[in-house]
Amino acid sequence: GNLIFRYVEIVGGGDDGNPSGANDLIYCLGGAANITLQYSYLHASGRTLILSRGCHNWLVEYTYILRHESVAAEHSEMWSIGTSSNVTFRYNIMQECEGTACIAALDSPTGPSGWQIYGNVFYLTAVGNGIITTDSGSTWTNSQVYNNTFIGGTGIQCGITPSGSGWTVTNNIWYNCTANSLAISGTHNYNYFSDNTPNEPSETNGQYTSGNPFVNLAGLDFRLVRA
Repeated sequence: GNLIFRYVEIVGGGDDGNPSGANDLIYCLGGAANITLQYSYLHASGRTLILSRGCHNWLVEYTYILRHESVAAEHSEMWSIGTSSNVTFRYNIMQECEGTACIAALDSPTGPSGWQIYGNVFYLTAVGNGIITTDSGSTWTNSQVYNNTFIGGTGIQCGITPSGSGWTVTNNIWYNCTANSLAISGTHNYNYFSDNTPNEPSETNGQYTSGNPFVNLAGLDFRLVRA
C-alpha cells in the first residue's frame, strides 16, 4: 500500500477472444490500501482494466480508461471491485466499456461502501447489467454518484443498478442512452435526461428534454452548449 502512480500508460494485449488468457492491467487481490492513480492512460485490456479485492482508500482521477474485451465465456468490466471503502473515482473518462458493467461489485456479500463517483464521463458503453452495478451475490452501500455524464450507452441496461442501501444519485446527465433506469435503494433527483429510450426514471426535479447538449462529441469535447 501507500503507492502513487502518476503519468503512466498501461496497454494490454487487446482482444484475443480467450477467457483463460485475460490481461488485466491493474490487478490487486492483496488488499492494498492508500493507492492513488492520476493523469494516466489505461487501454486495450483483454478483460478488466482494474481488478481489486479488499482494497481501501483509493483515489483514481484524471485518467483515460479506454476499451476492453468481454466474451460470452467470461463477462468483464472496466473495474471489477470487491469489498472496499473510501474510494474516490473522479474526473475520468471511461470509453467503450462492454460486458457486465463499467464498474461492478462481484462476489462481495459484505460489499463496497463509501464510494464517491463524480465528475466522470462514461462514453459509448454497451453493457448488460448497468453502468454501475453489482452481481446477484453482492451488495454495495452508502455511496454517491453525482456530476457525471453518461453518453451513447447501449445494451440491456445503461443505468445505475446496485443492490444495497444508502445511495444518492444526483446532478448527472444521461444523453442518448438505452434503458437508463436508476434501480437504487436511496434517493435520486436533479438529473438531466435527453434523447434516451425507452425508460427515463421519474424524478420530482428531473429535467427531460431532447437534443445534443454538448459542444462536439465527435471531437470528445464534452463541454455543454450555452443555452
